[in-house]
Amino acid sequence: MSVPRLTHQVSPAIPLHPSRGTGGGTVSGSRWRSGGLLSGVDIRAGTAADAVAEQRRLTERDRWVIEVLAEHRVLTAEEVSVLGFDSLARARRRLRLLHERGVLARFRRCVRPGSLPWRYTLGPVGEALHAAATGTGMPRPAKVAEKIARLAESPTLDHLLATNRFFVALIGAARVRPGCGLAQWWSARRTAETTGEYVRPDGYGHWYDTTGGGQREVRFFLEYDRGRENLATVLGKLDRYHAMTAAAVNHPVLFVFCSPAREQHFRAQALRAGWPGTLRIATTTDNRYLRRGADRGPGCTGLGADPTAREPGRAPAGDRREHTDPAARIWLPLRGGAGPGTAPVGQPGPGGNQPPRSALIDLDADPEPPHRVGFQNSAAGVDLRV
Repeated sequence: MSVPRLTHQVSPAIPLHPSRGTGGGTVSGSRWRSGGLLSGVDIRAGTAADAVAEQRRLTERDRWVIEVLAEHRVLTAEEVSVLGFDSLARARRRLRLLHERGVLARFRRCVRPGSLPWRYTLGPVGEALHAAATGTGMPRPAKVAEKIARLAESPTLDHLLATNRFFVALIGAARVRPGCGLAQWWSARRTAETTGEYVRPDGYGHWYDTTGGGQREVRFFLEYDRGRENLATVLGKLDRYHAMTAAAVNHPVLFVFCSPAREQHFRAQALRAGWPGTLRIATTTDNRYLRRGADRGPGCTGLGADPTAREPGRAPAGDRREHTDPAARIWLPLRGGAGPGTAPVGQPGPGGNQPPRSALIDLDADPEPPHRVGFQNSAAGVDLRV
């Protein structure tokens, strides 16, 4: 089997070129099921002996799936297919097989009528395989089952799903944009290992574009806002990003909002507070990169650019929305005022017209970053200045 064809990695060590229940669950037989009011959890029991047996059966792509889920915790079959399969049907078949063997577990929320797609995460065998590969302690199956149940009912699950969906959509864009790709995608947990002294972004990415004859690139932090925090709290994060510039890290901070009104209110309040200063900030809304008709909740099915579009990054004929991927011209940089009586650059003018939005690759073309002096987390072994 060939390696997935992505030019994407989640960390320096992981290259990716490529029913409603009735209460608590118990481990018994071959399946652990739980639910609560919102979700059904389906976990096949597994032992260390099962993990040893699986090592002989796993393909290279199976090991890749385990690594990706260990890093990003939860993905749908569609998202996995965008990352490393040629078709959704093939991804579903493989994930279903890995689930039956206990390598993966799955859960989904029940809605009426019907249900949302399964979300896949590591099962008991998968956790044991990952522990063996990384030299960490072997987890007990009961602890793994508890961890999965907590994830399924977590109040931050929708935020995690939305954040992962953004990066998967970006990788999907690379599949229809020759010469472009996502070189790195770090989870919030991995990013915090390096930036946690200052701020805890929802993720870190490194996008490159070689279509102009040379290689251009932009490294960025992601802040995904689902409207659950008041804007004062969101604006407070800018102080922490500004403090990090003293450590020679001044990558663009991308804010994705749940609605145009929320985006406009953030921009207006940020300008009144004197931002961006030396920070590089850009904003957009998630409906600009999810295809029309897509579920923007946790069951999203409109990932990335549509390969049937007339050109990469543009919606199919008949769709009035202009863009369908996060790399396209959907970003509105935040810039300071241009003088008394004039609208700040990047804000609506007197007629209410918005200025042109920028492509992702253009967001690193603003001021030169500060002098690059030592900002490195020795425990994480990475340096975001590079």
